[in-house]
Amino acid sequence: MRRYSWPRTKVAPMPLYTPRALTPLLSLCLAMSACGGATSNSALGTGIEPGGAATEQRVCTAMACSPEAAITAHVGATDAALGTHTFTVDADGTLSTCRVDVTSQTSHSWATCTGSISLYLGPSMRQIVDTTTMPGMVGVSEAPIPGRFEWKASIYGTPARVRIVHSFEGRTVVDRESSLRYGEFSPNGPGCEPVCQHAADTWELAATP
Repeated sequence: MRRYSWPRTKVAPMPLYTPRALTPLLSLCLAMSACGGATSNSALGTGIEPGGAATEQRVCTAMACSPEAAITAHVGATDAALGTHTFTVDADGTLSTCRVDVTSQTSHSWATCTGSISLYLGPSMRQIVDTTTMPGMVGVSEAPIPGRFEWKASIYGTPARVRIVHSFEGRTVVDRESSLRYGEFSPNGPGCEPVCQHAADTWELAATP
């Protein structure tokens, strides 16, 4: 049998061809991919403002508040004696009354009040910080200050003027008035909601022992 052979020819490998029109687009996509990854990593744990500037994330707690005027009066031991005390509160012409039965001079006694008021009468307290309870934990408790007593009235709202009359066993213990100025109070930290109006005044009616 006769055999036929064809002449061998060398075939050059086909060159890899990338269209020039696609090269800038490919470069841009690669660059955007790289930048996007860097931005995601660098922005971790921060807030990104619309202008692109990174800001720290704000962590807010969830405590509530109400507009309030608080008046604290430091009184002597005889003015916080055991028995029934009465309070008349005039807030911009709105009258309310409170009655508190003091049964202990080592803890606060809370009053029963008409209107939007809360009031207690009892010893002034100091904070005690305990760091030995558990490793990494801090405990906080209160203890009465010997010979120091107080009452505190919290009037809910924003009255400009508050007058309080405190009576005990037929005598007037306190008859005093405050003109109040309010400021903003944010219980969950700066920049966190809610923001409430708060005013406070302290009446020093007893000498420190």
